[in-house]
Amino acid sequence: MARLVAHLINLNETPANPPFSGAENHLWVLLPALAAAGVPVELIVLLQSAGPAIEARLAELRAAGIAVHRVPYRRRVDPVAVARLRARLAERRPGILHTHMLPADLHGGLAARLVPGVAVTSTVHNDEPKYLRPGWRHLVRAVAGLAAHHVAISERVRRYLIDGLGLAPGRVSVTPYGIPPPREIGDARARARAELGIAADVFAVGFVGRLVAQKNVDLLVAAMARLPGARCVIIGDGPLRTALAAQAARCPNVTLVGHRPNAEALMPGFDVLCLPSRWEGLGLVLVEAMLRGVPVVGSRAGAIPEVLGDGAYGVLFESGDEDGLVAAITRARIDGPELATRALGHARETFSVNRMVARTIAVYDGLER
Repeated sequence: MARLVAHLINLNETPANPPFSGAENHLWVLLPALAAAGVPVELIVLLQSAGPAIEARLAELRAAGIAVHRVPYRRRVDPVAVARLRARLAERRPGILHTHMLPADLHGGLAARLVPGVAVTSTVHNDEPKYLRPGWRHLVRAVAGLAAHHVAISERVRRYLIDGLGLAPGRVSVTPYGIPPPREIGDARARARAELGIAADVFAVGFVGRLVAQKNVDLLVAAMARLPGARCVIIGDGPLRTALAAQAARCPNVTLVGHRPNAEALMPGFDVLCLPSRWEGLGLVLVEAMLRGVPVVGSRAGAIPEVLGDGAYGVLFESGDEDGLVAAITRARIDGPELATRALGHARETFSVNRMVARTIAVYDGLER
């Protein structure tokens, strides 16, 4: 395709809110990969508050030759932002506006309605439970009506959109995240353990992600209190950090190390990576761990069983079941290497960047027909 595709996402950086998680990191892989495949792309950012992390990541895209345009975003529904987006679209005339996350879906969808010839597609990155509540559901369905097509990052999210929000099946397709293979140099395990302060002979359980209610990290801390011979390292930041630190203070084998920009490179230091989420649209950290040969444990929430092949590629437990999590970690200590070997091939095939790009281009081709 020769026509420009503009991607739109909202970003906000505060001391307690690391601005990059699954959706944002996905976009930073997708945009350069689309450009390399010959698709003209640019990024428009609905920007609430910028900081060093956002500035550094935007510089990465510009260095890769991808144009970046900022639109100030001040309130939940911002008419001024819609007007500025409309002006940008009218100036650049993209054939497709590809939105990510609800604020971008709303403001981008409204702006595109004011510029003839712009088709809108939206990637849905999570199966957010609150959007199924009566007050939210009507709003989200109305916003969804602004897009001609929706890309779900997993079959779980596709069913959420169809069964939960009532979208027509023909308007929803699935494109899982694509993740570049890691470039580990030397002894990645020893290097990661040295940085995290984990002794070579200690069985280490890791968590990487935002410290929010969705991730259910308090369950992991409670389970680790019953595994005194193991060590748990929690990488990440978020609004629940203070509460989790207080809980972890009663568990000498649990350490919170805060946000680390190189979190993926630290995963080889773990014997097991755990994702105990209450809901999950995909579970990107699981795939990142699998690609590094790290055994994984995940709850039976959202798309996690889908990612783990219903237990073929990792150990599953019921979300909220502390006994089940203790048993899952114990099992992973024994079966982890075998599971990790199977998971590596699965992750390389299912979550390849080339596959993601091909499916994304197929969506664009469908919108232009």
